[in-house]
Amino acid sequence: MYKFNDEKKRWVKKGPIVIFILSKQFRLVTYNLYGQQTPSLNIKIWEFMSKYYRINNNMILLNSFGRNFKNKVFINTSVAYLKDIIDTTRLSEKELNLIQNEKVNICNSTVLPYPEEDASKIIFSFKETGARFKAAFDKVCNDLFVYNCQKRYSTFCSEQPVFTYQEHPTDKLCKYPYMNNELFVALAKCGFEYKPIEDETGKLLNDRVVCNFCGATYAGWFINCDYILTVHRQHRNAIAYKCPFVYQ
Repeated sequence: MYKFNDEKKRWVKKGPIVIFILSKQFRLVTYNLYGQQTPSLNIKIWEFMSKYYRINNNMILLNSFGRNFKNKVFINTSVAYLKDIIDTTRLSEKELNLIQNEKVNICNSTVLPYPEEDASKIIFSFKETGARFKAAFDKVCNDLFVYNCQKRYSTFCSEQPVFTYQEHPTDKLCKYPYMNNELFVALAKCGFEYKPIEDETGKLLNDRVVCNFCGATYAGWFINCDYILTVHRQHRNAIAYKCPFVYQ
């Protein structure tokens, strides 16, 4: 395996490895054969990656696309009366009086994904043909495209949790306001899912969609699919990250 070092502007040999394609987790993991027995690569597989790799004899060039999602934890605390959150049916009158005005702090934590920014260029050089790897990689990318399209499509057909403009969760649910199956399919194929939020003023943006890769967001106009690709391509996030859903 070789990785491109952006600082030194040269390819660095990482040595012999074993490659694992985790088809259920949609990840690509490599382990060093020599030296310390640790993963030398652990990247998220994107559904469009099979369209971007380059093959030359026994060598395959990949781009990790960087947008590997880590977890970010938000913690909200609230205060509640003890009598409102426990079963009081078996308490005596004396016990009820004791907890009447007792308060407790409730801590809720929510794990949300946020993206890394860096990408890596990687070359796998096989001793023999890389056909086996290519076939397995193509299959997992195709399976992932079908899986992700169905997952994104489903967000338009059911109620989704509402977040604040700072990506904090609320206790509200909302459903996409228009029924247009053709639009839902087009948005899902272009990388969009339905994610309603409340803006800085508390106004509910109940038709907001977000690109899974570049994070491009839109609200207020998606009622047909004529200009989805065009407008997505012009979004600052799509330009900055060269979003593969529109720049292919």
